[in-house]
Amino acid sequence: MKHLHLIKVEYLGATETKGARVKITSTRHNKSKVIPFDYRFDNALGVAKDYLELDLKYTIEATCELSQDGLQGVLVKEFTELTPDKGIFDENGNRLY
Repeated sequence: MKHLHLIKVEYLGATETKGARVKITSTRHNKSKVIPFDYRFDNALGVAKDYLELDLKYTIEATCELSQDGLQGVLVKEFTELTPDKGIFDENGNRLY
């Protein structure tokens, strides 16, 4: 049986001061990160998967539904904290690629 790291994914709607966002939470480290919603994707799970694969270099094994409240999960092989490699973002938080 494989041991995997569960990342919870939650959509955060736009407010008067902030655009739509996606909150990802590591169940292993009990830490979360909020990332901007990328409108190339039609849902929070797509945004989270893109961030986890491209920015954190995680290997996604599976996705799952966690509750009726729209919470979803991503199961990854890596057990590191949600910290991207340096040099991925500019000083304003925008991707460099």
